[in-house]
Amino acid sequence: MEIDPKVFGEQLHQLSGSAPILVAVSGGIDSMVLLHLVNSLSIPHSAVHCNFQLRGEDSDLDVQLIENQCKIYKIKCFIKKFDTREYAVRNQLSIQVAARNLRYQWFEELLAATPASYLLTAHHLDDQLETVLWHLSRGTGLVGLLGIPKQRGPFIRPLLDHTKEEIKNYALQNQVAYREDLSNQEDKYRRNFIRHQVVPPFKQLNANWAATLKRTLQQLKGASALQNWAIQEWYQMITEPLEHDMILHWNRRKLAQSPSPFALLNHALAPLGFNTFQVHEILAQPLSAVGKNWNSPAHQLFVQKNSLTVLPNTPQEAEREWPELNIPLVFNKGILMQSSEKVVEKKNRNYEIFDSDKLQLPLKLRFWKEGDYFYPIGMEGRKQKLKKFFINERIPIYAKKGVPILVNGDGQIIWVVGYRMDERYKITNQTKNSIGLVYQPKNKSKVDSTSID
Repeated sequence: MEIDPKVFGEQLHQLSGSAPILVAVSGGIDSMVLLHLVNSLSIPHSAVHCNFQLRGEDSDLDVQLIENQCKIYKIKCFIKKFDTREYAVRNQLSIQVAARNLRYQWFEELLAATPASYLLTAHHLDDQLETVLWHLSRGTGLVGLLGIPKQRGPFIRPLLDHTKEEIKNYALQNQVAYREDLSNQEDKYRRNFIRHQVVPPFKQLNANWAATLKRTLQQLKGASALQNWAIQEWYQMITEPLEHDMILHWNRRKLAQSPSPFALLNHALAPLGFNTFQVHEILAQPLSAVGKNWNSPAHQLFVQKNSLTVLPNTPQEAEREWPELNIPLVFNKGILMQSSEKVVEKKNRNYEIFDSDKLQLPLKLRFWKEGDYFYPIGMEGRKQKLKKFFINERIPIYAKKGVPILVNGDGQIIWVVGYRMDERYKITNQTKNSIGLVYQPKNKSKVDSTSID
């Protein structure tokens, strides 16, 4: 179908209303047609152009064309130069990815700094076909098959239902000025290879490819919506109560019983930076697997016998000294403080009484290290590694690094805080001086009043 400015205006109004908009223009036929269409409407608008300085004089001629056209339209034009090659080298990116990052970063800045609520780009149906084929060539799920969305946040692609041929016809009929980017003819870029070598024979298979593609994308969109609904339903069935700093806590057995464990887990982990290879590895673990973990740039995933847990990959809290016990020691996990209370009527693992003559100041607060050991009270003076102690106490691997360890001045562990004190520091019949120490976890507003006044 031909591009009808009236229909175009009605459809754009449904997406953006009458709010001011920005139009991204490169100087090529697609974006210059888009600018021409928008200029025929009564919507306040401005043009924006990125000069990536990759094509020498041709880049400067693009700028000249856009500036001249904006003068004719009597609209404002925002133009910014980028040192794209330097940015790509510094960030170890391809030129295409570097240009995309720079472009959208600037677009976001413009939207924040101007009255505009939306920014239009000139992606069209041929771009959509290339994108779907590109995703297929790299490996994709349902999301990749959906291609380019017509709107994502403030970014709108109002020409997405129109073919390149329809855009060319509009430019010819309306004498739209534009420039040809000769780099689009080179097959050294994968996207151009698909455009020139894959798309033409693909179109020969179906003369009505445009209508077929639109219909297929609409069906896939419906399938995606149904999948998302089903995923949320299953999330509720497999999610366990969150503890510690958990972002995700799932029942592995229930996950394995779902129609598609991969779809559920990949949908949850992809936004957290985990890749599909890791998802396959995680799902390949038997239900009896314990203690294995995987990392993404910002998260850690732990596999336990019955659960699968994701937490932020936060750095270990630094060691702290506690030189004066009458002054509370505040740290990320909570507070340690002295108490004058000598008798504990009810069991409270966050309160212990020590033989103060055996303590060497400053005490130190740190967290578990490989090889740590102590002599847990109640074990008749037997030595035990902390790793074994954590297993006996059913402390999962993701939590053990967050358990505070109170250490004497000579380096000996005196208290696995909140769990067990060391036998060597308990009060006995020979104790002359004692001191009570209280741990107040960060997630509690006050110390347990059943044992501490």
